[in-house]
Amino acid sequence: MAMSYEYDVFLSYPQKAKTIEDWVLTKFKPLFEDYLGSELGSMPRIFVDQVHITPGESWPDSLRFALARSRCLIGVWTPLYFTSEWCCREFAVMLHRGRQLGLTSVDNPSGLAMPVCAWDGDSFPSCIENLQHLDCRPYVIIGECFEASSLFMEFQQRLRDWVPRVADIIRSVPEWREEWATTDWMDVPYQDLLIATPRINQPRMV
Repeated sequence: MAMSYEYDVFLSYPQKAKTIEDWVLTKFKPLFEDYLGSELGSMPRIFVDQVHITPGESWPDSLRFALARSRCLIGVWTPLYFTSEWCCREFAVMLHRGRQLGLTSVDNPSGLAMPVCAWDGDSFPSCIENLQHLDCRPYVIIGECFEASSLFMEFQQRLRDWVPRVADIIRSVPEWREEWATTDWMDVPYQDLLIATPRINQPRMV
């Protein structure tokens, strides 16, 4: 049986910070999934390691399988994101694929790897500072008070304005290729790929 895409989005985030993890799973993902489904006309298939990797599975193999078969990646940036080898690897592999497919441009410098900035980026590596990203720093708040605040309304509107870009990327990807599941693609040196990120004008947030 021929393989193809299994997921529309690979959700990449650091798990060392409990606040970030809770925010991603309880605030960001439910709204993002709902808005993206409305934009696409069907509910998207989103890979989340806590949901799709069951106890007893080899998590490195499961991550590689899911990443190779995802149409695009959402990377939730925090300083801890760039201290995680796996987060860096996930983001770099999808950057690489976007460049190889010619989907990286001045208008879309991140290609298939769509960043969400969830924390102060002063300590981020300079090689990624010019990638266009969704700025969610004011909205990383946990608790019922957030949902009752005006910030939550701003967060929803900002997410709704951004989701069509993700939907456009999902629609534009070519047919799945078997080579994406090979070690040549999955084990590329992520340091080199991140360092090679082209500098395009100034940092841009949406």
